[in-house]
Amino acid sequence: MKIVHITYIYIDGFSYQENELPKTHAQLGHEVTMISTQNFAGSINKSHIHEPVKDKKPYFIDGVKVIRLPLKINIDYRFSVLKDLYETLESENPDLIYSHGGAYLNLKIVESYKKKHPNCYWCLDFHGEYYNTGTNFISRFYHKYFFRFIIKSAFKYANIGYYVTPLVGMFTEEMYKLPKQKLKMLPLGFDLSLVDFENRITHREEIRSKFNIKNNDIVIITGGRIESEKNTVELVDAFKKINKENIHLIIFGKIVDEYKEELEETIANHPNVHLAGWLTTKEINDYYLASDIACFPGGQSVLWQQAIGCGLPLCVKYFYGLEYLDLGGNVRFLYKDDPETISTALNEIIENKELMNSMANVAIQKGCEYFSYKNIAQTVIDDMKFF
Repeated sequence: MKIVHITYIYIDGFSYQENELPKTHAQLGHEVTMISTQNFAGSINKSHIHEPVKDKKPYFIDGVKVIRLPLKINIDYRFSVLKDLYETLESENPDLIYSHGGAYLNLKIVESYKKKHPNCYWCLDFHGEYYNTGTNFISRFYHKYFFRFIIKSAFKYANIGYYVTPLVGMFTEEMYKLPKQKLKMLPLGFDLSLVDFENRITHREEIRSKFNIKNNDIVIITGGRIESEKNTVELVDAFKKINKENIHLIIFGKIVDEYKEELEETIANHPNVHLAGWLTTKEINDYYLASDIACFPGGQSVLWQQAIGCGLPLCVKYFYGLEYLDLGGNVRFLYKDDPETISTALNEIIENKELMNSMANVAIQKGCEYFSYKNIAQTVIDDMKFF
């Protein structure tokens, strides 16, 4: 099958959904093309815009053909339109189009293509929610009126719309007034092939040795982009409240400059708090395999699904709809993000070995399959029979 993915943000070598889903479709034996932009080739979001790429030739990465198009309209990131998108779709002649991120002007172009090629299956997916999209009056205004018009029009021709969390689903229904019967949750996931369970003991020994951690000590791990919204300072304070020699905290990822001083002052050279720095996706998995509990008391991250897939009990800050992460007892939700609440939740697991093992077993037995991108990518293909 010929599958075309379309997104603005596609950073070579990263592990976002926009990378993993096309890659996994290619691994499943499909011919896959990613259409993205030259302008945002190295950009995480509109606050981190990198220089555009200059090479316009298609190239392959992870078995996916990447086509980067220039922009013919570029107004404040979201109000942008890819040049020659319609012509590129005609040339690629896909059986399935997967449009990442619903609120973009390119939907009108894909809508026109779908009208001419009604047998082409078209998926929209949505990531926006009230915490990251409808955050102020202006944002809510243009989503409620401007993008609602574009998305509702496109959705008449799209076969299905996916949302990545229940909260995103609620936002999508309320903001864009889309019919619930054509919406379905498709969670973010992880690449199971990068989890080296076979050498788990080796990774555990090597990583713990690096930080002088004993094999029977308990390791709590957190990480990602370390900024104030992640409440890492509160986690360190909670860890210090636990105050046990056999408990360690590993923090991985890049610390943003404006947060670095506060975090370092809070850590205060604590001998059991270890900074691992930036890690690749494979290295994160290895660190997870060397740990006992994952704790994320702040903003949402795909690192949560990755931790579950590596078999870790998970402590996370509660947001509406996060129950989907709990597959039968593998998660403890934090309803507050103060150090006392965090330390109490962690202590509950640390002091009960049977509970820790039970949480880990649920994660490994159910999380690996449910959050594997292989399963998620196949779901998209299977849904073609029903939508």
